[in-house]
Amino acid sequence: MESIIGFLPYLLFLACPAMMIACYVGMRGMGGSTTPAAVDTSVTSLRDLPPAEQVAHLQAQLSRLQEEQAVIATQIRDLGHMAPASGSTAQDARTPEITLPARA
Repeated sequence: MESIIGFLPYLLFLACPAMMIACYVGMRGMGGSTTPAAVDTSVTSLRDLPPAEQVAHLQAQLSRLQEEQAVIATQIRDLGHMAPASGSTAQDARTPEITLPARA
């Protein structure tokens, strides 16, 4: 029993580094070992496709992004109809329409 009590200060001293190592290992498992769902992994193989398929893929991606942009612009416009913050107007909340040239 006395040997355990005599060893207790050393155990307390070693508990901190042991916990740091355990936390480090635990945090390492959280950081990016899996592919996020939002990342399109097919983009990495896009260069392997023929040019016509690359264009089709990019046009589909552009269409999706334009749809998302329209939804975001609507949300911003809706927020602009709410009471503006002091010193700003609803005119400040409007977003310009962005159109991209069509690719041939």
